[in-house]
Amino acid sequence: MDKSDPKEIEAMRKSSLLCQTGIRLGAIALTKSFGLAGRVILTRFIGAEGIGLFQIAYAYFGFVLMLITCGLPTTLAMYTAGKKDRGWVWFKRLTESSVVDHSSVIMAGSIGK
Repeated sequence: MDKSDPKEIEAMRKSSLLCQTGIRLGAIALTKSFGLAGRVILTRFIGAEGIGLFQIAYAYFGFVLMLITCGLPTTLAMYTAGKKDRGWVWFKRLTESSVVDHSSVIMAGSIGK
């Protein structure tokens, strides 16, 4: 069996693809089962009305988070994929500005009290 045989190479690629698909499927199933267990426990603690309020707040939180981030993580990931050195510089800049912004908001909130 020669390694340069195109049929054998194609078979290895398919095997690798199936293996990766299985790993990802297992990881997704594990994550979903953790979420289900958490939801069941949360429902037992806060009841049906509490779950309804939680879902309303979670939907609002997701919308606000989307507006705040404005697609920056995706943009930074795409930029970093093309230019690794420049992407790292932008990551540091955004992290530093985020820390400064959050610190100023926290300090302003504590001063106002």
